[in-house]
Amino acid sequence: MNKVFIFEDNTADWRVECDILKDVYEYYPKEVDEYNEVRNCFRRIQNENKKIRDESKRRLKEIINIQKPDLYIMDYALKTLSLNAVTVCKELEINGLTVIFTRHHKDYMKVIDEQVRNMGGLYNINIIEKPTEMHRITNDEKDQILNKINNIMSTLNDYTKMNLPVVVILTAIQEEYIGVKQYLDEIIEDNKYGTHYEIGLFAVDNNRVAKVIIRECGAGNTNAAQETERAIQYYNPNMILFVGIAGSRKIKDFNIGDVICPNKIYSYEAGRAENNSFMARPELVQMSYVFREMAKSERRKEDWKSFIKTPIEYNIKADIGIVASGEQLIEHYNSDVGQILTKYYNDTQAVEMEGFGFAKAAINQGYEKSAMMIGIIRGISDIINSGYDTNGNDNVDNRPHNQKVIASNTAAAFAYWLVYKICEENQLIIK
Repeated sequence: MNKVFIFEDNTADWRVECDILKDVYEYYPKEVDEYNEVRNCFRRIQNENKKIRDESKRRLKEIINIQKPDLYIMDYALKTLSLNAVTVCKELEINGLTVIFTRHHKDYMKVIDEQVRNMGGLYNINIIEKPTEMHRITNDEKDQILNKINNIMSTLNDYTKMNLPVVVILTAIQEEYIGVKQYLDEIIEDNKYGTHYEIGLFAVDNNRVAKVIIRECGAGNTNAAQETERAIQYYNPNMILFVGIAGSRKIKDFNIGDVICPNKIYSYEAGRAENNSFMARPELVQMSYVFREMAKSERRKEDWKSFIKTPIEYNIKADIGIVASGEQLIEHYNSDVGQILTKYYNDTQAVEMEGFGFAKAAINQGYEKSAMMIGIIRGISDIINSGYDTNGNDNVDNRPHNQKVIASNTAAAFAYWLVYKICEENQLIIK
């Protein structure tokens, strides 16, 4: 029996809605004390006291996580029009199948549509007009509402309407994109105002883990920052990742195929240019603490390697490291940029071109996105040329012919493993 979670501010209407659902759905709240707790929590969501707001949201999310509903039913005007069903979806990060009851269907349809578009995310919100006086509803009207709910529930098998965690994965180039796409099933295209994404279901052992939105955004920190901002606004993800390749500056730390999960990301181009000199002004960003902690834990294990799609004949590892990010493709260890790195950022182990812009844009989203998890995962595709090999030969090419594919696959494997473990730890996987 499917589960329904009811958000209703009017006690009489709640009783009628329970009567409509009985014998067909398992619903919550079912008892008066449960109803009062839920109602009081969502009434306090917009309290002026931040502590009260946060505690109310925490408790509601806790109840929802325990109930694991298949459908949410909400009255549009919960207490006041300033606290409506769309606001509750956003505040509680509800992205599952939702029905909004309103007595003002014709007047408010455009308003609700606009609010949903502004929210972003994979929100599937349906509108059902309810009678002005619910306590006088006839049996025929109850049957009509129940039929509408049944029709909406019939779409539940579409994973995009499930209340799964939403994960956005951005890449810079095609090889990286192919690497992350191969983990997804039931892929659909999604065109957001001319920007194309693909959405797929990430599952492990037939257990649904997350809805994943992927996009190839092009090289460079500027592109990464713009695409990150756009994706967050469109999809309101629980987690956003940048997955791709990088070049190693320290072969003893990271070799071809190894995965680096940065503890910090430098912007090596920040500084002051003077006559024949460059004075660095270091700027750095970090990933989310919880993501880094999971990466630190899982790097010590071999389990993540089971996710690698293409077998690799030599030993590889994943580890925490330090990355420098800038707009230039660094080909030589002692190039002008290479010398800046050596002088000012000598602990840098790998270099790439998007991580800083991505992380900076993701971090600067403000309080409402503070719970969003941010992560970067890079596979090593080449060794920055120092000019000589171990035998002293000049102009050494340290790139195997399929280096981008190897690095993209290992980075994607570790990224999806972390998504899986984080969702598993938070009991978000649907079995």
